[in-house]
Amino acid sequence: MLQKISDRIQGWVAGCVIVIIAFVFVLWGIEYYLVQRPNGSKALAKVDGKVITQNQFNSLYHQLSLRFNFGVLDSTLRAHMQEQLKDYVLQQLIDETSLLTAAQKVGFRVSDQDGQRLIMQVPQFQSAGQFDPQKFQQFLYKIKTPELQFLQQIKDNFIISQVMLGIKESAFILPNEVKRAYALIHQKRDFGYFVLPLSKFRSEIRITEKEITSYYQQHKENYRKSEQVKISYLQMSAGDIEKEVMISPVQVREYYDQNKASYLTPKKWKFVHVFIPLKPTASSERLAAVKGQIEEIKMKLVQGQSISSKNSIPGVKVSTITLAEEQLGPEILSVIEKMKPHQVSDSFRSKGGFNVVKLIAVLPSKIKPYSEVEGQVRELLQGQEVEKILSQKTEQLTNLTYTNPDTLDIAAQQLNLTIQKSDWFTKKGEKTGVLSNPAVVNSAFGSDVLKDSNNSRPIPLKNGGVLVLRVIAHQPSEIKPLSDVVDEVRQVLLKNKLELRAGLQAYKISSALESLKMTPEGISKKYGVQWILKSKVTFDDKTVPALILNTAFSTLPMNSGMSSGVNTLTLDNGDYVVLKVFSYQLGNLGKSSAKQIDTLKKELAAIKAEQDYQLYQKSVLDHGNIKILFDHKKGLSSGFTANS
Repeated sequence: MLQKISDRIQGWVAGCVIVIIAFVFVLWGIEYYLVQRPNGSKALAKVDGKVITQNQFNSLYHQLSLRFNFGVLDSTLRAHMQEQLKDYVLQQLIDETSLLTAAQKVGFRVSDQDGQRLIMQVPQFQSAGQFDPQKFQQFLYKIKTPELQFLQQIKDNFIISQVMLGIKESAFILPNEVKRAYALIHQKRDFGYFVLPLSKFRSEIRITEKEITSYYQQHKENYRKSEQVKISYLQMSAGDIEKEVMISPVQVREYYDQNKASYLTPKKWKFVHVFIPLKPTASSERLAAVKGQIEEIKMKLVQGQSISSKNSIPGVKVSTITLAEEQLGPEILSVIEKMKPHQVSDSFRSKGGFNVVKLIAVLPSKIKPYSEVEGQVRELLQGQEVEKILSQKTEQLTNLTYTNPDTLDIAAQQLNLTIQKSDWFTKKGEKTGVLSNPAVVNSAFGSDVLKDSNNSRPIPLKNGGVLVLRVIAHQPSEIKPLSDVVDEVRQVLLKNKLELRAGLQAYKISSALESLKMTPEGISKKYGVQWILKSKVTFDDKTVPALILNTAFSTLPMNSGMSSGVNTLTLDNGDYVVLKVFSYQLGNLGKSSAKQIDTLKKELAAIKAEQDYQLYQKSVLDHGNIKILFDHKKGLSSGFTANS
């Protein structure tokens, strides 16, 4: 199975490479890829012989703390969350290192060539369907990451993914498991139920002024008005600066002339590749047979015959591909770079089997013409200039609002920015606009801004810009007077009394059903409620409300010998339901179609695969040799050793 994954790398990698790249950034954060510095080389932990350094810890912690906006939270909350985040960061580093070392111990590897192929298939790094080195370099420049560092992390995560896919693709389901699952999923149940709407008891309820006053006095905090503020703020964005930045044709041409190597299309080979898989443990008879097959195919290629997967020998893989040097494996590259067009190679062995290639054409390297990349270069230069100006102005904004903490006017005048104002808002913020940003809202209610009347620190925005705010008006939290909330209190008391009355009647009905002293029809007549009877109901029945249906299928039937079959539930609107399950019939797998069985097998296998991988992860982490060398929170060497 694992060899199969390796053989298929070029087939399925296009589908999963984006997931892997995304996984790298979502889990670790961009800061994790910064170059290791000497002062960050202190070892925090050792996992199966691999060291986790202070630099790795600091990088991931810094990235996540920015993401969670700790800088604008209340100091008490910030300290508490920081401690939790530190634990999370170290555990994530330990978990990932454990999974990686476990995979490497059993022989999983990813070559530099495979890592490069992964990167080259990312759409964000391509132009017109081809890998664009310039786009890739721009990306690395933006995240301040060396190429080799980025490549190594991609390879490490791909190794972990190989193990995951290997385990998941090995999952299987036994026939009895399919039969039992089908029987449960397609079972049918017979049950009936009463619905007791709260409105049924409305005429019996009276709410007095005394009750309203008493409830209000006991629950005043429920009617507290939320604290509100109004803010003024300055906002800078890359989009605003971009409108003012002009890149001249001379600058574009000059950059192109100085960086032509970045626009080089590498030399490529177009060829037919024939591959016959062969396990390293194959018998001598199988080896001889494969050699015979590959020689037969070679002769057909020499004679100019067409070879395809459809008309070739079973098990043989045939593909016509065009690849550059960095995309080729070392075995094929060493052969094909010595060949001439239309020439057929001798058979040669590589990892996993035997190969023959027929070279169709050699596409020489060339530099893309200026006219083709002019727009791309202009965009690059403009982006660099915008980033530079935004960085400078952000620094100015920071200094001006810090040295003049009681006003935004000076910063607005010197940076030619407009002071904007908000309406009243609470700690919940708004659904749209700047007040939908939790960092902005948290900052407005922070003690430094609200209590001390200072300008906020610059707050990073999702569009790459920044915002500085100050509070211009404040309404503290206060309890609303009874006159403002009397209707709310009356509705609460009414609902409480209705639920109490309905619940009492539901109890009486359920007791009668359990004791069998009354028939459902008798109960219906006595209490004035309708008995709804359902027969042979399935899981996907649309005639029964979902909550009632779920309860009916989670209640033991009365004929099971373990239950009366009676259950009570409350609907979302507060209405009570009393139901009784009489019997059930298991589904018959023999009556299902082949398509249904196949779909069920795939679904069960997917569930089993996920469970298998989770068990594998737990096993790796439980048996890992983990040693904490340095306390990441207290700064003290602990020497604590543990199996995670």
